[in-house]
Amino acid sequence: MSAKLQATTTKNGDTETRSFGWRILMGATNTIYAGCDALANAAADKYTGTFYAQNWTGADKKMTDEAKEWNGTGNLKSPDSDAKKAATEVALGTESKLANDESKVGKVTLLKDSAMTYSSDGLTFDCMVKFSHADADLSTNQVAWEYMSKTLTTASGKNAVVSQKPKAGDGTCKGKDLTPTVKWTTIAAGTAVGSTNTKNSGAASALTDITSGTHTVTTWTNAKVVFVNFGFQANLAAAVASGKKYQMATCTQFTATLWACGAMMAKGSAANKIEYVFDAYTGTAKPASLTADKEMSDATGLGKTATFTKVWSAASAASCTITCAQATDTSNNRVQAGWNWAAKDTENNLSTDFKQINGSFQYTNTEAADADATKVGTTAKDYSVAGAYCGVYSDVASKGKWADIKMTATITPSGASALSLAAAGLALAMAF
Repeated sequence: MSAKLQATTTKNGDTETRSFGWRILMGATNTIYAGCDALANAAADKYTGTFYAQNWTGADKKMTDEAKEWNGTGNLKSPDSDAKKAATEVALGTESKLANDESKVGKVTLLKDSAMTYSSDGLTFDCMVKFSHADADLSTNQVAWEYMSKTLTTASGKNAVVSQKPKAGDGTCKGKDLTPTVKWTTIAAGTAVGSTNTKNSGAASALTDITSGTHTVTTWTNAKVVFVNFGFQANLAAAVASGKKYQMATCTQFTATLWACGAMMAKGSAANKIEYVFDAYTGTAKPASLTADKEMSDATGLGKTATFTKVWSAASAASCTITCAQATDTSNNRVQAGWNWAAKDTENNLSTDFKQINGSFQYTNTEAADADATKVGTTAKDYSVAGAYCGVYSDVASKGKWADIKMTATITPSGASALSLAAAGLALAMAF
């Protein structure tokens, strides 16, 4: 992640430090300060920049308005992890930049290309610090991501700071509540299904509201790249109703230690109109015994964090009919390498009688060798044919089912060996 900051200030005196940074909450007991110091040498028209990404555990650390520097008593003092790097002295107006990642300290690592510039007139200070926050446990990282996502846009407890400190003695600190603008990355479009592919399909469990449906897992490769499309079709007893939920999920196996569940969370956004949220979950064990008559994301379903981690999410525009593109507002997106939107928006659609919902999204990964890519596709096929774990739910009557669905594999072209085609990766980027 990266934090971009800019301040307009009074001109520095000789050997005076200015600090600028964000306080970022990663959990109820985890605070990060990410920012920059600039030590001015006004006599020589130069400055030395220091980048920070510091971590505290325990009660939330808040910045206060004090006549002390930002990391003095009463402010952010004595972090558990202190990743910082002082850059070489450069001329005012010249960018100061980290050329390499700095070694990890605790959970925090400063990343290369963190950069700052102190303007030649000494009045403007730009800072962009990049860092990673990593726990050994994926689910812990996921909780931190969720917490940060929810608190970034909520100004509380002095979430930004500017401080000034002369060479000798304490300086002044100004903590300020700000509501930043957060921009989330648009999900990349997937790749069209290859001409040689294996389509595994199985009938969905029937409900009162979703009378029938189809789960599909389509696989193909291109050299080292493997693709897996999760497809869903729900046939309804009545036309889509505003505010009602229609959900399907398919879980299959990718490797000996990786299971993946794709979920389509469709909802009537108005009479005869639909909107989608697609979610991807992963785990290290075969899913089983999820609770019926609950939403897919329920804590007794795919939201069972001891079993699954939600690694990706993408939302469509509201009020879709025959084609459904991504939402312009990407604030609820969760981006992870390997998960993509459908190749074409038309794959996500509502039938003309408003009684059939279709949805699709894609997983892709570059494996170490061609054979490894083929193995992922073959594993997904074999698991699906033996019995993919699938769910269906609607809150029209608040009914749902989970069951092992034995799929039928159809190879295209007929008689071809099981797989072939490909491409792509993905980036997690967040800027504000």
